[in-house]
Amino acid sequence: MRWLDGLVEDGKWLAGDRFTVADICLYSYIDALRGIGQPIPDGCSRLDAWFTRVGLRPAATASVSQALPIGLTG
Repeated sequence: MRWLDGLVEDGKWLAGDRFTVADICLYSYIDALRGIGQPIPDGCSRLDAWFTRVGLRPAATASVSQALPIGLTG
């Protein structure tokens, strides 16, 4: 995650100015890691800001992963 923090530009998405499937996939991976106790490390402010931006998108706020533990369905 520290390596990724160095690649993320302030206010940008992973592939530049456009939100892409790369953002969706990485958000899912980081969200899953956070769910098992592996948070974004301290000092990764750009990655943390990016994660927050993605999480504010309507589809992310409605995601199942925020409501149920991994592997469970409603």
